[in-house]
Amino acid sequence: PPPPPPPPVEKRLYIQQVSERIGLPAGLIAREFSQKRETPRRVSNLSGQSGDEGVKRAGGEKKLPPLERTLLELLLSGLVSPEILFKEISREQFRHPVLSHIWGELKEEFERNREIAAARLIDRASDPETKKVLSELSVAAGRWDQGDLSQVVADLIGQIRKGELKVTLQGLTQEIREAEQGQEGTKLKELLERKSQLLREM
Repeated sequence: PPPPPPPPVEKRLYIQQVSERIGLPAGLIAREFSQKRETPRRVSNLSGQSGDEGVKRAGGEKKLPPLERTLLELLLSGLVSPEILFKEISREQFRHPVLSHIWGELKEEFERNREIAAARLIDRASDPETKKVLSELSVAAGRWDQGDLSQVVADLIGQIRKGELKVTLQGLTQEIREAEQGQEGTKLKELLERKSQLLREM
């Protein structure tokens, strides 16, 4: 059976701590926690490729791709260096358009102010979907435990890159077929060597 809900006093203290940590109003966080939520994200939940567009929820709404969502949660948690994440991951690597936009906005915010202020971005967001998703991510970010998250970050970056390599390999496979059909020997050899190199990198 699920664990019993925390006592009201303990819950209020927890919400206040999360509010102070991520800079969102306690009322917003309380509303989010009053709804049925997913369990906290951990490495075991990061299955799937970065290109996963998400699966349908009840009512037809799509879940956010797990890898991309987790990256944003970690960034918003304040527990991981933004410099590392922004250096390794660009907005172009996100397949989900809203998450890609949020990543780009957060990067600009950090470069401008040297901090991640989710509340400021939520207030500034004109698109209701962006505002909604950013609010959800900010609240979920408060559930990450403090500690060494370097391995989690490394796993995420590795899986994102692996997903990109798979997409590149699919394109190379198509080019190889076309080179075979056109009997382009030199081009075929180059493509096969490149594919072999990418397979070694995986």
